[in-house]
Amino acid sequence: MPTIQLPHSVAVSQLLLTFDAVREFEKNATGVLGELYESKPVTARELLEQPLESWGQRTVLAVADGGQQMDFMAHECCQTKLNKNWFGKITTYTTIWQASSVCIARDNAVSHHVFH
Repeated sequence: MPTIQLPHSVAVSQLLLTFDAVREFEKNATGVLGELYESKPVTARELLEQPLESWGQRTVLAVADGGQQMDFMAHECCQTKLNKNWFGKITTYTTIWQASSVCIARDNAVSHHVFH
């Protein structure tokens, strides 16, 4: 099938319209997330990891990450969820000495493995 070559100005304007639509969608999605997070923070965090059938079972976080939606990903709700996933059982109420002891134990295990 032959490809159609668009004039450069048409291709650029189409690209700019697409970019504007993506930015508008991100702005709206971030706003909806913010409203839900204010009223129901646990539900908002849970929804970020629900598989979406229309997106091939990808989660909202995966879609936002894949689309490099940095404003959305920077939202407190996303950051809280990512931190919980990243740190696992180390939560915001874990004391500094508890977190330090986990890091020290991990570092000792790593150095023992590497140097012995």
